[in-house]
Amino acid sequence: MRKILPAIIFVFFFFISINTAKAATKSISIIRTDCSLKSIPTARCYNSLSAWESGEHRDLVASNEIAVAQIEGPWTKPDTTSVKLTGWVTDKTHYIKIYTAPDARHRGVWNNTKYRLVISRPGSAIYFPANGPLFITIDGLQIWNNYSGNSYIGAIDLASTDNTEINISNNILRGPDTNSNKTGLSGIQ
Repeated sequence: MRKILPAIIFVFFFFISINTAKAATKSISIIRTDCSLKSIPTARCYNSLSAWESGEHRDLVASNEIAVAQIEGPWTKPDTTSVKLTGWVTDKTHYIKIYTAPDARHRGVWNNTKYRLVISRPGSAIYFPANGPLFITIDGLQIWNNYSGNSYIGAIDLASTDNTEINISNNILRGPDTNSNKTGLSGIQ
């Protein structure tokens, strides 16, 4: 007689978690002296880094964006307006990136034919106020505050804030030789 063995059935349940969060979109703006020659036709173009900051500051987290300021082209004259980064809302995946493209980038020594931010006033050329977390990258700029008065001056001034990630690389920072209150980077703790 034949024995019937009970059948054992294994049922496997797989739960697949699908991340429906869309990756942040890069919003590229061009900074160059002549916007009629911009290389990315759909990008917004500005003639200075300060004009870009004024026109672009926003909540990058709510808009799910990465704000990119791509500095390019020839620079026979310097950019001469200081930049105060205010009004931005950022986090680790929604951040600001300011960089020079190869045609506007120095090669490790100061170059008056490449992009340079040169100001002649008290304060800093680029300033990050203490208005909350800031996530930013600055790469390949030449920055010079040549103000020779006795007031505090700096190339980049970082206000002390919590939860902040500031990446500064491949930049040349200068100050005048006649001022003892000068710094390249200040506010770092």
